[in-house]
Amino acid sequence: FAWNRVSVPISQGVIADSGFYVSFSTADSNVWLLGESAIPISGQSYEIIDGVWAQHRNNRVLDPWIRVIVDISNAFIPGAIKGIPELDAFEVYPNPAQDQVQLKLEFSRPMPVSIKLLDIQGRKHRLDTFPYLQSFEQTLDLSHLPPGVYFLQVLTPQGQKSKKIILR
Repeated sequence: FAWNRVSVPISQGVIADSGFYVSFSTADSNVWLLGESAIPISGQSYEIIDGVWAQHRNNRVLDPWIRVIVDISNAFIPGAIKGIPELDAFEVYPNPAQDQVQLKLEFSRPMPVSIKLLDIQGRKHRLDTFPYLQSFEQTLDLSHLPPGVYFLQVLTPQGQKSKKIILR
C-alpha cells in the first residue's frame, strides 16, 4: 500500500485550533472533510450530508486507510506561538525597512537556534541554523525581495518568537 503525497502551500497564516481540513468528494452530494489530531488539525472527521455539517466518526478508528499529515514547519502560526524564556533580546531595525535590517539576538545561555524569514504567504526566503548560539548581530540584506510584509521567526527547542517586518 502506498500513500499519495499532495503538497498544498499555505496561502495565509494558520490560526491554531481553528481547524485545518483536507477535503475530497465522492459524488456531487457528499463531501467528507478529514483531519488529524496534531495542532492545528482537528481530531475528528466531519462530513456534509445534504448541506448540513455533521460530526461523522473518529477518524483514527474508522478511517484507517485515510491519512492526513500537514507539515507546518515553514508556516507562520500566529495563535500557536510559545515564547522563548531564554530570549533576552530580539531587535529588528529599522522597521519599516528598505534594503536591509539589523538583527540582534541575545540568549541567557547557548542553545540551538534557527532564524527564518517568511513572506506573508508563508514562503521561506532565508533560513539560518546554528547548533549553539548565545549572541547574534547581523545585517540582513533584503534588497532582492519585493516590498511587502515579512516575518522574522526565531525558533529554539523551547519555543518560537516572530517579528513583523515591513519592506518598502
